[in-house]
Amino acid sequence: MTASQKGLTLLEVLVAGTFLLAIAFMGSKIMNSLSSKAEGETIRINLDADSKIVTNQISKSLRQVGGSSLRPWASVWVEDNCGARGPFPDCNGADRISFAQPSSVSECSVLSRDSANSWIFIEASSGCCLTAAHLNQAVIVHQGSFYDTLFIRAIDLGACRIDFEDFSQASGQQVLPPSDADWITATMVPVDIKTFFIDSAQNALMEVFDANNSASFDAGETKELFGDLVDFQIALGYDSNPADGRVRDSQDENDEWLFNINHVNDQFGSGGLSSAQPADLWAIRVEFLGARQNFNTPEANPSRALLNGPLRSFPNSSLIQSRETIYLRSAFSFSN
Repeated sequence: MTASQKGLTLLEVLVAGTFLLAIAFMGSKIMNSLSSKAEGETIRINLDADSKIVTNQISKSLRQVGGSSLRPWASVWVEDNCGARGPFPDCNGADRISFAQPSSVSECSVLSRDSANSWIFIEASSGCCLTAAHLNQAVIVHQGSFYDTLFIRAIDLGACRIDFEDFSQASGQQVLPPSDADWITATMVPVDIKTFFIDSAQNALMEVFDANNSASFDAGETKELFGDLVDFQIALGYDSNPADGRVRDSQDENDEWLFNINHVNDQFGSGGLSSAQPADLWAIRVEFLGARQNFNTPEANPSRALLNGPLRSFPNSSLIQSRETIYLRSAFSFSN
């Protein structure tokens, strides 16, 4: 006689099957959760890495503002909450910054200036220093604390004279003396001018170098630095009240920063900038906000406001906020 055999009942099979399905379902949920978190973290890491690359690039460029005989305060212009200008689009509450560096074209000494006719005569006792390379060149003419930014639109080599056009980049691109006579012996420095701005239609930080100063974006003159950029704000720091070798930052109208807060006294001639002059510029603060869609691990607080810019909100996104304060390379080299 064989020993009796006992199998599983139908109920036991169903219970075991249900238990195994539950384990498989929970395992799948855990794996999906881990995968979503990993994907969300990857988005954050990539966004942070991109922002650091761009921050370093902007910092490097702005630290090189000025150079040769150019003072840094005569070589940088900020358009706060900028509107459309020429080929540049409206900034949608963001800022735009332009800066100059000496070009490879030779400097010249000014003999005289005739603003009524938009002429500048160049000192030519040792021969006229003008060449064909000066045509359509941007130049900064400076004498002490006075400076003006111009375009050379015509050259008369026989008279050693240029015809110029005013440079309408932004407020702060000129500090003029009382009369044209004060430009005698001034230095005319040809410069390359680059601009950083946000293209709000593409949510991208752009760099423009208008090489031929044609007031248009030609092929090869624009470059995207950072995609998924949603805000770009700039503040300027002035060592003026008192002039003690530092820029005071109290986040109110009594500090030495321009464009860092929304306040009626955040301007030249008021509050902490009541005695500030353009030549007191020591530092530039750059802040930008990157946003990248992330449904897996979005920010708990999706809203941000940078400096004096508007409050912006980006739900279901990862955000990265970067700030860099750049002390101009020659801020300590010149007497104000």
